[in-house]
Amino acid sequence: MRFSKPIPVGPKQDNFDHALLFCVRSLSAKMQGESLIREKLVTRGYSDAVIHEVVDFCKAERYLNDERLANMVVENLLSGGRGTGMVARMKLKKLGVSAELIDAAIRVQSTEIDIEGVLAATIARKFPSFNPQNKDQKQFAKIVGKYTRKGYSYGQIRTAFQVLADNAVDDDNDDDELP
Repeated sequence: MRFSKPIPVGPKQDNFDHALLFCVRSLSAKMQGESLIREKLVTRGYSDAVIHEVVDFCKAERYLNDERLANMVVENLLSGGRGTGMVARMKLKKLGVSAELIDAAIRVQSTEIDIEGVLAATIARKFPSFNPQNKDQKQFAKIVGKYTRKGYSYGQIRTAFQVLADNAVDDDNDDDELP
């Protein structure tokens, strides 16, 4: 979405209000890390003092928080079965988050989220006809290929298949107990 009023460039580049307006507009369009915001302000030609003041203000007002951004992105990817730490690392690096914060977020979220369980649920949802006990090699290869490209290790995928197989056995046992 384009803004109706352009952000001024030129002699007002040392103006805190203009730099803050640019920063808030950038952050409202897309969550970004501190280093990316600093880089954008530098390319707009703002002085170092104004950039430092704007970034400090945004941190104080909690508009800019790299730790929160890292935790949100990692949790979203891991809990949704859309990727692993490698995918989160690449995404957060593009957003300008430091490597230390990325590693900490991945470490925290991977202990809180059962990655193999989420992956098993995702496979069951996306491939409802798949049964790991049937040994359909073509579908097996398709699923393994898809999730290895998303960053899951072969071991995680095998564990997810085992969870699916265990769930299928549990479902079969539940059917036997019905009158």
